[in-house]
Amino acid sequence: LGDVYKRQLSLEGNHVGSDAWRRLCDSEGFPGLERLNVKGCSLGDDAFDALREAIWCARLLSLDMSGQSLALRPFGVRRGSFELLEELSLRGCSLEADQLDALVRRGEFPALRVLDLSQNNLGAWVRFRGTVIERVRSLNLGGVELMDEGVRSMVEGCPAMRPRTLDLSSNGIGDAGVMALLASELMSDLRELDLNGNQVGDAGVRALVTSPKSAGLRRLKLRGNAFGLDGVRAIAQSPHLSDLVELEIHRLTSEATETLARSETLP
Repeated sequence: LGDVYKRQLSLEGNHVGSDAWRRLCDSEGFPGLERLNVKGCSLGDDAFDALREAIWCARLLSLDMSGQSLALRPFGVRRGSFELLEELSLRGCSLEADQLDALVRRGEFPALRVLDLSQNNLGAWVRFRGTVIERVRSLNLGGVELMDEGVRSMVEGCPAMRPRTLDLSSNGIGDAGVMALLASELMSDLRELDLNGNQVGDAGVRALVTSPKSAGLRRLKLRGNAFGLDGVRAIAQSPHLSDLVELEIHRLTSEATETLARSETLP
């Protein structure tokens, strides 16, 4: 590959065999590599081990390993390997809650700002703790089955957490989960909140949009939840959503649509 992969290498979606991975990684490693994308590459055990060895000497800023099965694989690397890493995607990697706990407690991601853990097997009782999560500014936890208990665990375990973007879509979150968010300081800097595909009802929506903590939101996604016309009215009358640039709701009745259209506070 010569100089092609000196700084950026994307092999997304390719099925590179273990022998080819070993030759690639053993040739000279990736000492100057800054961005690596192996999303959906279906790495076998030998290829995964070769890749893990190679990134020991890299100075990565971005790593996308989405779709790799990490459930039974140790993800450990040498201390300092990820000291510059700013973006990490482990979407759909079959991560279990204990693996996440071990990963973030090591504290080896001092520069991490973007973390995608969506579509993993974290469950409602995952433990969120450590400065890694608290430093992240964009966190995707979509589809990890958090439920209300997982939201409470997140805000209690990481009290200094201040993301600007938070994706909690498709997690079975109801009104209690929304209340847990509002009871914390997590929303202080929040600009984008994705609650699509949850179970938030009228009471949860009303609490969310009437709270001053929602005033910083620019994007709010509530598609596929359990609230009805009362929730829509609360949105339309909220004095805290005037800076929204995107509001996502669907399957509105004609009355709900007219209610939003007549709002004097929504932009």
